[in-house]
Amino acid sequence: MLNLSQISLWGIVPLLLLLAASLAVFWFVDRNLFKIILRIFGLAVVQLTVVGAYTWLLLHTDSWWAYTLWLLLLALAVGVRSARLTKLPREKSVHVALAVVLAVGVTCGVLMISLPVRLVLPVAAVLAAGIYESVDVSLCAYQRSYDNTQAHRYYLLANGATLLESLMPSVRRALRVTIVPQLQRLAVPFMAIGAMLFWGMIMGGATAPSALVATLMLCTAAFVAAVMATLLAIFFLSKY
Repeated sequence: MLNLSQISLWGIVPLLLLLAASLAVFWFVDRNLFKIILRIFGLAVVQLTVVGAYTWLLLHTDSWWAYTLWLLLLALAVGVRSARLTKLPREKSVHVALAVVLAVGVTCGVLMISLPVRLVLPVAAVLAAGIYESVDVSLCAYQRSYDNTQAHRYYLLANGATLLESLMPSVRRALRVTIVPQLQRLAVPFMAIGAMLFWGMIMGGATAPSALVATLMLCTAAFVAAVMATLLAIFFLSKY
């Protein structure tokens, strides 16, 4: 396992010098972007420090309430982020946030039952990170299709179709844009997140068979979470 004594200053110092050189480029080329980069780097350092402190607390307390609180905070943060990313009115963004919170909470809760909690929690952040992007893309596709098929929907409703039947073309398009990236990642599982999860577990001491099974479970959970978040968001918005 990695510890601070294994991290060499001979690698840190050159990396910091390269970072300074990269920032200097933006200082001369685009100072507005330079300020944005500094702000984001500073925010990332603060967030990682908070996460590191809470992770230390989790590992030392090893209590169910601390794990549950972490999962709830993660789901809430991703839900709020998703609502802001979609740029919907506040009333509608609440429904999007609720859909994402439920999707993250349910899928990660199932993983916590199936796998060691210490493995699930760091992976839950990776899983949640891709959800808000999927929700944003799928809802944009859904809204465009909804607007373009308005006359067709009225025609279907006037001829006895149910609300779900009239919305099906828009739902289908939203699911397609959600699932295609997921399927692409599943097609090459050891070239993206799958590789990171697999080798992370191997380096953490897991056996190759157990790491393989756990990676497949986590990739499956990411797929299910994206589908669930999209469907719940559409369902809540259709009720609005």
